[in-house]
Amino acid sequence: MKIMKHIINYIGTLLAVVLISTTFTACSDKDDAGSANVGLGIKSFFPLKVVTNQPMTINGSGFDAASEIEFPGGVKVSNFEVVSDGMIRVDAPSGIAAEGGKLIVRSANAEAESNMSLTVGHTNVSGFDKQAGESILGGENLTVFGADLEFIKSVELLDAEGNIMLIDQQDFYRKGTNRLVIQIPVKNIYRGSFVGNLYTYDGQKIPLPELAYQPGGGHFEMKEFIIWEGNFRADWGTGQPIPYAKFAAIDGFGVGDLVRVYVSFDDDGGQLQFLTGSWNNDQDFPDLNLADGKTIKPADLTDGYFEVTVTEKNYPVFTSGDMWGGPNCIMFQGNNKYTLTKVVALHEVWISDDSGPVADIVKTIWDTETVFDGWSASILIGPEQFADLQEGDLIRIYIKDKGDDYNPIFKHAEDWSNWDELQSIKKDGDGYFESTVTAAVIEELQTKGLRFQGLGFTITKVDLTMYGRPADGDDGITSETTVFETETVFDGWSATIVVDPTNFAKAKVGNTVRVYIKDKGDDYNPIFKHVSDWGNWDEFQGSKKDADGYFEAPIPDGALDELQKDGLRFQGLGFTITKVTILP
Repeated sequence: MKIMKHIINYIGTLLAVVLISTTFTACSDKDDAGSANVGLGIKSFFPLKVVTNQPMTINGSGFDAASEIEFPGGVKVSNFEVVSDGMIRVDAPSGIAAEGGKLIVRSANAEAESNMSLTVGHTNVSGFDKQAGESILGGENLTVFGADLEFIKSVELLDAEGNIMLIDQQDFYRKGTNRLVIQIPVKNIYRGSFVGNLYTYDGQKIPLPELAYQPGGGHFEMKEFIIWEGNFRADWGTGQPIPYAKFAAIDGFGVGDLVRVYVSFDDDGGQLQFLTGSWNNDQDFPDLNLADGKTIKPADLTDGYFEVTVTEKNYPVFTSGDMWGGPNCIMFQGNNKYTLTKVVALHEVWISDDSGPVADIVKTIWDTETVFDGWSASILIGPEQFADLQEGDLIRIYIKDKGDDYNPIFKHAEDWSNWDELQSIKKDGDGYFESTVTAAVIEELQTKGLRFQGLGFTITKVDLTMYGRPADGDDGITSETTVFETETVFDGWSATIVVDPTNFAKAKVGNTVRVYIKDKGDDYNPIFKHVSDWGNWDEFQGSKKDADGYFEAPIPDGALDELQKDGLRFQGLGFTITKVTILP
């Protein structure tokens, strides 16, 4: 089964506490030095504990005029980002006093000091749930134990080709202060033993135990590829060439694979030479690893064949035939007491599990635009939306109109206190905030639902992504399928129809959407439309055929996700739609 690919960073106990503090501060009438309405002031900042280069956010007021931030120990910073009058982003500098202290923000004419104190952390790893020498499969989790683990920003592994692969902290399965969980990529992981590394914001490089990694979701199996098959018998004056191109055509063929040659001899006097194609003995194949290094004799056979391992040195012979200037083939020759019957290559291939196809299912569980302009605003998403929920699924809340007092809060459905286990990272630059579902909250979501509260933003919709669910075992759209059959006259630009997104659940890139029409007028102008935008959906514009009773367009890669989430709308002028179908 496919394992979750794009799991977002789960904030552990430390950041949850910080965010709770932020909420209580936002609800309080008491601010730090200064007020949001009267000038420079610090309301809150997070995280409360940092290391060098740790990204921080400071919330307050009057920041448009800020020119300097002073950290504990007298460390002053002028290189920071003023996001708005009420928000600053800054990376924690080096040299912060070990004992910590207050933050100070200065402008030309004022300064504000925080009520909260900043402390300094240091990542220490105490152990792992896997020990050196053990095996780990792709898709399994590796757990790290220690202190201040929230400052680990990436993990270094090797991909399937042996190249360095960095997994960002946003893709960790779970991230907390004392426990960090990393999910090993299912297939794109090197098969073999190596030492990975953890990297922290302040530059520490912490080695992982040397584990034996192997891709998950299936297994490797040695497969036999026939290169040549026949019945060749010859004396020293003739030879049997073997086309090298058949080796090169094997996907992934390379060092470590085997070339197996099936041969039989009449008696002990039989001899066979394995050549690069030249009749000169100087060109004899050098890597047979046999006693005489040049000729094959009956005693050299195992079960009727001999094998050659592909090495860095002999690889060009099999794939280009151009080693030491030889012709473009490998060749066998010998006396007339042997028969060559078959040459094969043995190469490992990936065999997937028989668990069936899987898919990442995205469904909208709230689509009523809701303004959060006061603490009394709230929405409740019922427990029925979480019936099939699993650990690692993702809740994403799309927002707009973010104000200076922006403070979104996940809420327990029966309690106004923060739901600590599911508190979000308050992303503010990408149009949403989100959180990964943990095992601890599944039962509550499935019995009580989920509520949101907050201040200074508008929720437009809430999506739930369910990773790695079993998909339909069929081949998708196998015949022309009708998805709309209500005759609709398009005699003005206000006319429109919407095809529901559920009709595209089995659609694939390359399937064709066909729109049957009649009564085409001189002003005929059919338009494919995005369901949430009156502008043309350019990547899916129809071909406007007018001779065969329909117009149509193939589904491009860039449109499939939108079709399956938002559906499809038509608009236009001078025609009547009779039905809409999808073709394979």
